[in-house]
Amino acid sequence: MKLSSYRLLLRPLTPLHIASGEKAVVGIDSVTYTGKLYVVDAECTTRIYAKLYGAEALLASSARAIDLFRRVLNKYRPGAFSCTPYRLAVELRAGAPRSGAEVSLPQSTLVPGSSIKGALRTALLYALVNAKPGDALERIRKGVSRIVPGQPRSLLGAADPVEWLLKGQKPHGRGRFIYDAARLLAVSDPLRYRASLGLYAFKKIHVGNGRPVSLEYVVALDPGAEIEYELKLYKPSYNTPTRQQWIKSLRETDRAVNIDTLLQGLTLYSETQIKSELERIDRERFPEYKSFLEDLGKRRSKNCFPLRLGYGTGHASKTLLPWLRQRDPGLAKRLRELLSRHYGHVWDSLTDTFTVHNGSLLGVGWATLCIEER
Repeated sequence: MKLSSYRLLLRPLTPLHIASGEKAVVGIDSVTYTGKLYVVDAECTTRIYAKLYGAEALLASSARAIDLFRRVLNKYRPGAFSCTPYRLAVELRAGAPRSGAEVSLPQSTLVPGSSIKGALRTALLYALVNAKPGDALERIRKGVSRIVPGQPRSLLGAADPVEWLLKGQKPHGRGRFIYDAARLLAVSDPLRYRASLGLYAFKKIHVGNGRPVSLEYVVALDPGAEIEYELKLYKPSYNTPTRQQWIKSLRETDRAVNIDTLLQGLTLYSETQIKSELERIDRERFPEYKSFLEDLGKRRSKNCFPLRLGYGTGHASKTLLPWLRQRDPGLAKRLRELLSRHYGHVWDSLTDTFTVHNGSLLGVGWATLCIEER
């Protein structure tokens, strides 16, 4: 296989969160103190307390580790003990959450390479559907026709007609296995960070009437961070005679995975995301966010693309739905109606997730992704 290597740089523009699935509870395993949220390491806290105040004081105390933490932290000095009394310490960006509030914690890699690869795969699909929009719409119609409200199994293959733009079947023994051309695209986990984290209040707001729906606390990447990855694009060599039809099919599928198609897809993906969000956001209710979105296009260049990633960004940021709305509003409406009946609630982005950054209410998860040759 031939290999091309590129440098990827992710730079958050608004707070960005990739959830780990782990949550801390204020007052149980985390505490706010001196303007920070600390996720407490209970074992280390009790060990340090015993060293500072004696084992007898620890045994005589009926306090939990979370209650001992402040006394430990007041005397803790990095390097003075064999462990750290907290697993995570971040600045409060939204005031102190109440006791009992849950806080969504980030991935250990902050934004893993798999999240970036998912965005690049979506970008490839954007390029492919836009190259042959008539064929793409027919594929989507075929998938939508498979959906039967109330039958979950009918959803499993609904996306297959479009997904097969990047897939094929390869003979294997007496059967076949599914082949995905995205295997030719590899993204490393972060190689280098310049990042800080903060505790933010993510607010879900109805974009139509401006009413708040829910609030949750998350530990998110601060704007101004930069994370570096390596992107590898492989080009396979085929030794099997081309008279075999499956080889011809796979060669055609593999051609989609190249830097030119990827850049075209990222351009379209970025443009469509921004346009879709601009159409939804009312200037009177969200003036700062509207202005932010209007300026986003200026950040796009031939190798840098504003995209929306991560938690709280909705299915419109991860799918072809915005493209479908622009190309065939009737088909998009039909899809919405079927899925709304299936799930028992309106399947659409009636809400958006916002947070306050530098005094402005902005949508979460916006970042620029830049691709540079090594």
